[in-house]
Amino acid sequence: MKSDSIKTYSYRVSQASKSDLIVILYDIAMESVQDAQAYREKNDDEYHASLKRAKRVVDELESSLDMQYDISKELFKIYVSMMRFLVKADAGHDVTVLDTVLSMLSKLRKSFY
Repeated sequence: MKSDSIKTYSYRVSQASKSDLIVILYDIAMESVQDAQAYREKNDDEYHASLKRAKRVVDELESSLDMQYDISKELFKIYVSMMRFLVKADAGHDVTVLDTVLSMLSKLRKSFY
């Protein structure tokens, strides 16, 4: 993630409502997965660092769920699936699962936006 992106996200966070923060987390996760795709064959260290960042964001989304609501239980299942895909991509450089994760994140982002 570039310093310009970090500055932009920092500004957005300072101005965000609770639901905006979730959208920002989805944006960060999506950018991290896209970075991993870009670094897949160019830079192994950056590839793994990008996936690690994406996994941390998904973990944050998962841990912030309020499990007293049914929707949270469904989101939890989705986040667990995403995490499995990210671990699989980290272990084997499997780009197809990264496309799946991006699709999932994009759809969830739209629903929160």
